[in-house]
Amino acid sequence: MRRGARTGERRWPLTSLKRAEIGQADRGWATGERRLTLTFAGGKVALTSASYEGFAARRDQGAAFAAFARALLAQAADAAPGARFLRAAPPFAMGLAWTCGLLGAGAAIVAGFGALSGALALGLDLGARLTFVLLLLASLWPWLGDERRRAFDPGAPAPDLLAPN
Repeated sequence: MRRGARTGERRWPLTSLKRAEIGQADRGWATGERRLTLTFAGGKVALTSASYEGFAARRDQGAAFAAFARALLAQAADAAPGARFLRAAPPFAMGLAWTCGLLGAGAAIVAGFGALSGALALGLDLGARLTFVLLLLASLWPWLGDERRRAFDPGAPAPDLLAPN
């Protein structure tokens, strides 16, 4: 039996790369850990700059990860010219999306219950207050989702993208 069949190993050629995103890992805000996420035609793989020797024994691999990621991104740019190379969205982007969605739903629910209970003016007033907070939070949106701003040159990535821990 092949080793790959037993361990669930998957392989993708670099020519099938669709997207590469680099940024902080989920815990990166506290540890400085970096994450490189590669999206291929057949799946996705995420590589992080830390390795774990046990349950809580984290070992810093920042310098080795930076060298590996630079070489991999340069080869990927040559092999897959149509791939997009992006900085990862800020870690709070998903939280902001959920907050805006829940505030919008809350404003609609408050206004609806106000109308159902006969206090339409009060429901609309409270709903408008929630909508104001929603608009303030939504003003941050242009800085989060614009892929043109997040794009980078894979041949010469900015030093802050691959900074060792």
